[in-house]
Amino acid sequence: MELYLDTANVAEVERLARIYPLAGVTTNPSIIAAGKVPVWDVLPRLQKAVGPEGTLFAQTMSRDAQGMVEEAKRLSNAVPGIVVKNPGHRRRARRYQTAEERRHPDPWHRCLQRFARPAGRAGRRKVRRALR
Repeated sequence: MELYLDTANVAEVERLARIYPLAGVTTNPSIIAAGKVPVWDVLPRLQKAVGPEGTLFAQTMSRDAQGMVEEAKRLSNAVPGIVVKNPGHRRRARRYQTAEERRHPDPWHRCLQRFARPAGRAGRRKVRRALR
């Protein structure tokens, strides 16, 4: 089992990383806004707190597919190794297609690769429908 924190509090991540074997941190715009620290300051500090073995997930704030792609590029350049999440709505599908073409890591595809595809090959009909 992997342990992820859902926070933007760097001090909390650093403290808990000393106690638990954290796999990483996930955060979103509302969590970052609550901390009242700019996203471009918080994310590099969170990446450093989880260390080279940890994974940092951060969500885009844009509402349109093109904005999501541009923001994902900026986040990837600013914070190496970050995995960019996208809000769950219909425009997400277009963003995923674009990300797939650009080979940008995406948590949805990671999930499908790790769990759904092997299950689909094993004959699980519901999973096959979900992959369509």
